Amino acid sequence: MNQETLNFLITIVGVAGLLIPTIPVMFRPIGSKSRVTPIGWAMFVTGFIMIGLGIGSIHLTRKAERHNRYVADSTRRAVDSLDSIKAKIYEDSLKSYHNYTTELLARYGLKVDTAQRRIEQIVHDSLRGTPDPVLGVADVTAKSYTGYVEIRLELISKDAPSKDFDVNVFICTSIDLAGPYINFDVINAFQTKKILATGDIIPQTFYFTKDANPFNLMFFLVKGTYKSIKDQKRRPIDALIGFNLISNTDFEILGRTETNLRNFFEESIKKKTEKKPQQIQRPIFHLRRPTIN
Repeated sequence: MNQETLNFLITIVGVAGLLIPTIPVMFRPIGSKSRVTPIGWAMFVTGFIMIGLGIGSIHLTRKAERHNRYVADSTRRAVDSLDSIKAKIYEDSLKSYHNYTTELLARYGLKVDTAQRRIEQIVHDSLRGTPDPVLGVADVTAKSYTGYVEIRLELISKDAPSKDFDVNVFICTSIDLAGPYINFDVINAFQTKKILATGDIIPQTFYFTKDANPFNLMFFLVKGTYKSIKDQKRRPIDALIGFNLISNTDFEILGRTETNLRNFFEESIKKKTEKKPQQIQRPIFHLRRPTIN
């Protein structure tokens, strides 16, 4: 028996307790019959009203309980749905992070174990199997502006990632391949500890003014060292490439021309190191864009 039914029974008992003592005044004897008095009608109406109120109270209470259960169920379902959405978002974010980590490590020639506990060992093993990087010249381009020319030279890391660059660019110019070679200069172009992923490039832009000695060809000796990400051993780069300012194209240097250019660069570098500071000529090529008045 629930609380509402108990309250209803108490109400009925209370009504009965109210009516029974008043029976003598509720009926008036008329001959062999009895007639309900006005007080009796009032008592009957009062009793019916109290019973009706009791029934109404039970109905409203049960309706309120059903509503509360509905609200509670809706709230629980909403919370469960929210928890499910949060769990899905968390799972997706973990999956996205895992994929990003895997792709990032893959770019640098590494592997990741899904168990995570072997990540350090896996990294160590994968590094041992990574090939040596080959640093080379990817592209040379030139743009002519009023009063100066902008040169962009790009290096590329092939086969494996590389890092910790200490690379200079030695430059000279000429009217044609046979020479004479002039305007020798050096640019400390690639001095960085940046990690270069496999297939990525590292650019360097430098400039020269058009008041320099006239020339059609430029020659670049890219010389220095760099490291692989798997060890501390320094590896050399010694690349020679030419650029034609007339056709705006780079070209490979071979045969006698390569020999002559390398001899020229070797002698020029030696002379530059032997000169006293006051004897060193003014630089022709610059890392900063020149100001043309």
